Amino acid sequence: AAQGVGGGRVAVITAELVLPYERPALTKAYLHPPGAKVRARLPGFHTCVGSGGERQTEEWYEKHGIRIIKGQASSVDLKAKTVQVGEERFGYGKLLLATGCRAMKMSRFGVRGDDLPNVFYLRQESEAAQLVQALEALGGKGQAVIVGGGYMGLECAAALKGWGLETTMVFPHANVMPRLFTAEIAAWLEEEYAARGIRMIRDDSVAEFVAGDAGGVASVRLGSGLSLPCAVAVV
Repeated sequence: AAQGVGGGRVAVITAELVLPYERPALTKAYLHPPGAKVRARLPGFHTCVGSGGERQTEEWYEKHGIRIIKGQASSVDLKAKTVQVGEERFGYGKLLLATGCRAMKMSRFGVRGDDLPNVFYLRQESEAAQLVQALEALGGKGQAVIVGGGYMGLECAAALKGWGLETTMVFPHANVMPRLFTAEIAAWLEEEYAARGIRMIRDDSVAEFVAGDAGGVASVRLGSGLSLPCAVAVV
C-alpha cells in the first residue's frame, strides 16, 4: 500500500487468528508475571510499534485498504494464479511468499517426549498464551527447564524465575551465547543470573522429556544421564 497500490488490491494471508505482531515480545514482556510493571498483550505490540511506526490494528488495515485473510494457505496454483485457503480460493496478480519459519522440533534429532503437555515451543502468540496459562496454574511453585542458552533461552529463564519457579537452563556450549559473547562477557552475565537463583548446566543436552503419572512432563533427562524434575519446559 505504501508503494502506491490502490486500496482493496493488497491482501495478507495469515494462519494466526490475530493480526501481525512483533514476535520478540513473546519471550520478553508477554511472559512477565502478574504485578510486573509491564506485561505485553495485544494490541500493544502489533506491527510496527517497536520501530516507532504506527500500530497496525484492524482499523489501520481497513483505513489503508488492506484485506486480512485469516487461514492456512494450503496450495498455490501458479498457472491459474490462485491461493487455496480452507474452502476458498483467492486470485492474485503478484504473490509474495513471506512465511518466515517454524520452530525446529527436538524430535527431529531423536529427542523423545517433546510433544508432552507443558513442553513449549514459542513461535506464535497462542503458544505464549498457553505457557502463561500453565504458569498461572502452577501458582509460583515447581521447577522449570529452559533448553538453550541464546537470547530466547535467557529471556525465558528470567521471566519464569519472575514467576517464582526454580529455573534451570541447559545448553550444549561452555557458556551462553558463544557465537556473540566472549567468555568474559558471558561469565559476567552468567554470574548475574546465578545471583538471581537461575542454575545453568553447560556442555550438556536434552535426551528425553519424561512424562509423569498425570501425562505431562515431569522431568528432563540429559545426555549426561542427569535427570531434572520440572513442571514446565521451554525449548
